[in-house]
Amino acid sequence: MDAELEHLVSIWRDGDVDAMAEPTDDYPDEYMKELNDVRNFDMAEQIEDILENDSGQTYFVFVGTLHMTEEPSIVSILEDEGLDVNYVD
Repeated sequence: MDAELEHLVSIWRDGDVDAMAEPTDDYPDEYMKELNDVRNFDMAEQIEDILENDSGQTYFVFVGTLHMTEEPSIVSILEDEGLDVNYVD
């Protein structure tokens, strides 16, 4: 696992969005589920909770690239909940 994590950190540090979007078949399913899926659903739920307060404020959410590119992504989860999501790269 150390080598896989080092690889992810390396491409993240380099800002290599294309590499982050590449299939992650080399990683165990359980690892990817915890690293991405579980965390994305938790983060999407927290974002929804903030937005439900309807304070009229604008919110900026900063997350790692994997959470925007690997499905289920935070964006796709929020869109499935009927939210209009915009992000700036």
